[in-house]
Amino acid sequence: MASMAAKVVASYLDSKELHYQMLDEEETCMRVGMNLDNTRIDIYLFFEEDNHDVHIVGRNFIKVPEDKLEKMYKVVNQQNKTYRWMKFTVNEDKGEVEVEDDAIIQLDTCGDEAFELIARMSNIVDEAYPDLMKALWA
Repeated sequence: MASMAAKVVASYLDSKELHYQMLDEEETCMRVGMNLDNTRIDIYLFFEEDNHDVHIVGRNFIKVPEDKLEKMYKVVNQQNKTYRWMKFTVNEDKGEVEVEDDAIIQLDTCGDEAFELIARMSNIVDEAYPDLMKALWA
């Protein structure tokens, strides 16, 4: 079943000329690619059937070689202390750092809310990226 919240967000992103891609036939998951100052990120939005919450995951902005994964945990913990709006994690299976957020949304304002969350995640990742890279290659 198509998510009404996803449709509202898609319409809002269209109005902002922000490109996205629906990733499933049910239209409950979309991907937004963002080019940042320091890196690029794919932001995935997963909408629940009740149209009241969204899970957001940022991926593909930093790859971590297997021998450096352990080192990233300390840096990721520091990022979680610094940026309270998002949670950084180390995904060992994919060999990357990810960032995620969960939000309660309202159907009549979810376009603006999702846009704000995408912008906030992008800004936080862009700010955190130099510290992550420094830890990776120091």
